[in-house]
Amino acid sequence: MGIDYTILDGASDERTIGESLDRFKYLLESGKSVAFVVKKGALAYSRKEAPTPSDRMMREDILRMIVEAARGDVLVSTTGKTSRELFEIREQNTQSHKHDFLTVGSMGHSSSIALGIALARPEKRVWCLDGDGAALMHMGAMAVIGSRSPRNLIHVIINNEAHESVGGQPTATSAVSLVRLASACGYAHALRAENSEELRETLSCIDERQGPLFLEVKAAVGSRDDLGRPTTTPLQNKTAFMEFLKECD
Repeated sequence: MGIDYTILDGASDERTIGESLDRFKYLLESGKSVAFVVKKGALAYSRKEAPTPSDRMMREDILRMIVEAARGDVLVSTTGKTSRELFEIREQNTQSHKHDFLTVGSMGHSSSIALGIALARPEKRVWCLDGDGAALMHMGAMAVIGSRSPRNLIHVIINNEAHESVGGQPTATSAVSLVRLASACGYAHALRAENSEELRETLSCIDERQGPLFLEVKAAVGSRDDLGRPTTTPLQNKTAFMEFLKECD
């Protein structure tokens, strides 16, 4: 693409950055683009964030409870650690991955994908396992869900108030009522669970409620240090998932 670049790593300092800027100066002045490629570990962040309330659940524990409640339902999980944890939960439970669509690299689109599946397969219950940052990115999807009102859709937002998969930057959900937003968008039910007891109680009554149902679950920031990644490719995931949906025909 003809773009000049420099690579920043753990050995970079102000001098090396300055030298790169001097080299780039004439390119920038001529209207061209330049790039700084930053390697993992090149930047440090020392500011301490406010601690997560001690009663907040870990996302993986929340997913385990939902997987148990969903049984053979369709699950559409958002990009990042949510899909990674869902994949490992299935592996640990020796369960098939065919029920799950892992939304890879499409942040904010899992709710729209889940809506499409729910409308196409009204006889199947569909769960969207969303994140707070992803939901805010494409908030208009909630209005579309409310307007189409699929009775078989459950939209879960696991809210840790952070973009955890990309560094833990805070989201705006600490100042936004997602439950009130879902109600305003037309969801039939809009619920919140603050701890494991409330989540367990809500999930136990899920069969009695007609969708679209919205559930916000408050979560802690963090994941296991040894959290892996799916061992199947996105194409394999898509193919197995489509074959599972065809079983409904």
